[in-house]
Amino acid sequence: MQTEPQAKTKIAIIIKTTPNRFSLKWLLLSIEHALSQHTYRLYIADEQPLPEWKQWLYDELKARGHHVKVWDQPVAVTIARNDLINSLRNETFVLRVDDDFELGGEFNIDAMLTILKQDNIDFCCDVERQIGEGKGKISGETRIESGHILFRKKNRPVIKFITDSSWKYSSFNGISFAKADYMRNLILLKRKVFERVCWNENLLFTGEHVDFFLELKHAGFQGAFTNASIHLHRDDLKQSAVDIKEEKGLRIKQRKEVRDIELENKWGGKPEKRRSVYNRFYRRLKSFRSKQENTGPSHE
Repeated sequence: MQTEPQAKTKIAIIIKTTPNRFSLKWLLLSIEHALSQHTYRLYIADEQPLPEWKQWLYDELKARGHHVKVWDQPVAVTIARNDLINSLRNETFVLRVDDDFELGGEFNIDAMLTILKQDNIDFCCDVERQIGEGKGKISGETRIESGHILFRKKNRPVIKFITDSSWKYSSFNGISFAKADYMRNLILLKRKVFERVCWNENLLFTGEHVDFFLELKHAGFQGAFTNASIHLHRDDLKQSAVDIKEEKGLRIKQRKEVRDIELENKWGGKPEKRRSVYNRFYRRLKSFRSKQENTGPSHE
């Protein structure tokens, strides 16, 4: 691990995890490598019961000056993240990552920090590379899941997705970027954002991501993404498909019902997602090819 954070910590890294997520180990190791030239402090939220290796890990992290809070019972990701934000010290930036991400050799925190030097950019995301089966992507593929949010009077918002090849990139200090309102889950934000925006604690898990970006847009904050950095989404480190289904499928219907009611009351409904005809065709073709590779050609 990195040496103990100094008084002038620059980046706060917030992570919500659960006891059985072994992928957290790989995330922390990758953070140590990717941010070796920066000062950072980890802010981790977890739940009981902790396995022995995690208890040992957290004791070590706390001894080095990092922040770890372990809840006595399961806690919503939105509540946990807001609690971590309220625990921040003197950090200038906040990096929000999932516990199944890895900041591999293609990750470039300096590129994202460069984009945020601009006064009119408040948060920045990068590109995600899928590892393992999931998200409708073939393992190893990248995806730019980004678009613009449009608010409409007396109607639900619209997220207009842009195809990967259709973005118009600008350049700042040699780093390419594009302005966007909605992006994937890894986000580097200026600390000031949280003076006006937080995660919606009425949404326990499902829908919290899109609601957070609607809040950012509504508050007047401008986002961007850069293709100069790529993080890994390590679905290959998760449990078996049966375990995942048992873990997540138990209350998924109830979560979606809560999400739909909350978004209806707050924004006039779940955002309408619009994609170009080419983009819809491209995504379906990718999905078809992925299924063919997994199952092989059919034989009569």
